[in-house]
Amino acid sequence: MKTASQAMLFVIAILLAMVLAGTVANAAPIAVANAPGVTVTLFDEKCKLPAVKNLPLRATWTQAGKTIEGCFGGFTEANAIGIYFEDGTVAVIPAQAIKPLVTL
Repeated sequence: MKTASQAMLFVIAILLAMVLAGTVANAAPIAVANAPGVTVTLFDEKCKLPAVKNLPLRATWTQAGKTIEGCFGGFTEANAIGIYFEDGTVAVIPAQAIKPLVTL
C-alpha cells in the first residue's frame, strides 16, 4: 500500500507528464490500473478526443477485447486521476490504484 506522500508524488509526476506531453515524439504507456476484466492505461501523449479540453493526456479502457479511447488529468487535491471516455463514461481512479510503468 502506498503512503499518502507517495500517492501525491505520483499525481505530481502525472501532472509533469501532462506538461511535457507536447514535446514527446513517441507515445508510451506510463501507468495502468487493473480491475477484474478491465485495464485502464495512461499514456504520455496528447488526448485524441477533440471535444475534451481540460484533460490533456490520452487514456484507454480495455475490456473483453474492446478498447475505448479517453482523456485524463491529475487532481492533486483528491490524490486521483480523472478520466473521460469517448462513450461518455467517466472514471476517477485513486492514485493508490495506479501502477506506474515508468519512472519520471
